[in-house]
Amino acid sequence: MQEPQADDFELTVTDTPDPAARPGFYETRTRTFYVTADGGVYLLAAPGQRAMLQAVEHLPPDATQSRVDDPRLQTLADVADDLASHPRRPLPS
Repeated sequence: MQEPQADDFELTVTDTPDPAARPGFYETRTRTFYVTADGGVYLLAAPGQRAMLQAVEHLPPDATQSRVDDPRLQTLADVADDLASHPRRPLPS
């Protein structure tokens, strides 16, 4: 039996994602996010920007769950939930 050589191995390090955040609004000092029931994360408000619905990969580590009363952000959260509840259809060719 042949002994394995050091070059026969490769080490791969991956980041384990944080557990999924609970659905709802989250805020940092300057930004507001929304998490859908399926775990989608959207940026809704940022300094110097109009209200938006921008998908992001994850919440920043300093984001804390919050209550948001702004009707514009509530509407965007409703749209995010609606998008999450419908399967993606392929675009017509």
